Amino acid sequence: HFAPPMKLKIIKIQRLISKGLLDMYLLRRERIEGLRKAGCPELPTHLTEAAARLQSVDSDLPNLNEFLLFHGTDDDSVEEIVRAGFDPRRGGENTGRLFGHATYFAPHASKADFYTEEDEDGVKSIIAARVCLGHPFMALSQLCNILRPPRPSGACHTVADSVVAVPRSEGGCVDLPEVIVYSEGQALPEYIISYKHSATCRCHHCDVEDDKDQDDSQGYISSISDSDADGKDDEKDDVDTRNGCDQSEGEDVALSPA
Repeated sequence: HFAPPMKLKIIKIQRLISKGLLDMYLLRRERIEGLRKAGCPELPTHLTEAAARLQSVDSDLPNLNEFLLFHGTDDDSVEEIVRAGFDPRRGGENTGRLFGHATYFAPHASKADFYTEEDEDGVKSIIAARVCLGHPFMALSQLCNILRPPRPSGACHTVADSVVAVPRSEGGCVDLPEVIVYSEGQALPEYIISYKHSATCRCHHCDVEDDKDQDDSQGYISSISDSDADGKDDEKDDVDTRNGCDQSEGEDVALSPA
């Protein structure tokens, strides 16, 4: 069962502009176009219904399956990605590599949120990136330690351009779909979205934090009771049993469940 959708307060959205990173992306997209002159196959609905498809203004350009996807990581890595782009060699350093050495993306913001870190003010950041999937390999099982995509079904000579991890609901091995790319320049960071979880958010992250706070509070109450030989229990009223989400004012935004 999935947790309720996230409720967020958006702090700011920053547009990223880098000619160097854009040139790298266009060069990689041009290479994929050269291999897929007739275009790429349409992707399954479990991905296309969750992700934002990016249409080229050039009507002569074949379908290369470009989407806007989310990438979650720690703050130091965000700064490095803004400066130098995504580095597939570092993909999964802190979270494991179910699908090899690569850069991982998700169509659901809640999936990317799982890999972020809060700063001292409770603010998190995820990157929204333009990703060129080309002709992907549809992965139904883990592909640990691979360095490039396998060959797509029916292909004899060329490897796939990316990997799509199929969700369990469609016979795969992950809860929500993921997109994995193995080449530098195949994804272009376009936005940094900074946000907080609302005080009324009950997503998986906030639910876990809420349970942790309640456990800590119960432990504190028990220690007071054990040491209060005179029966003075007034201190119990001072125990903070609020949930682990920061209080925030303003309009909440609900995103996909995780």
